[in-house]
Amino acid sequence: MQLYKHQCPKPNIGDELNDWFWLEVFGEKIENVRKNELLVGIGTVLSTELPDAVHYHVVGSGTGYGEPFEVNENNVTVHFVRGPLTAEKLGLDSDKAITDPAIMIAKLRPQRVKKDIPVAVMTHVGIDSDEYRALVEHIGWTYISPSESEASILSKIARSEILITSAMHGAIMADSYRVPWVPIIT
Repeated sequence: MQLYKHQCPKPNIGDELNDWFWLEVFGEKIENVRKNELLVGIGTVLSTELPDAVHYHVVGSGTGYGEPFEVNENNVTVHFVRGPLTAEKLGLDSDKAITDPAIMIAKLRPQRVKKDIPVAVMTHVGIDSDEYRALVEHIGWTYISPSESEASILSKIARSEILITSAMHGAIMADSYRVPWVPIIT
């Protein structure tokens, strides 16, 4: 089975997790079965921009950018989607709305750290910039770029007493590490 990963112009933790996540969850055997099928997992990727495949397996994806993906029961198996808004948008029963698979990050990448970051800010990859970093650091808070290394992002989120974020996966990873978070819209 092929694993789908959105190709962002710059690294984005929400997309990058797909590189290893599914292999750890399902094992390497996943690559040897049904090579003409596509696993669509972590990310806001359920749109008409998905590549062609004989069959799609949707496992926790969300919708939100572009035209929504059409769910055709002949070539799409929806195991579950990110949440109720995605289920509604795709015309699915509400019991298909479970969560984003990245909620398992604390189980797969546990962090044994002390809380030494009072406030951290993580922006959406679309607005991640040196200017935002400078502003956040001028205030005295810690800036987390969604393009930093996975180890750095996970450590900083787990070490935070609170996370302010406009990044969906910032919020999801904060939930996983039991870090209170505040959403922002920019």
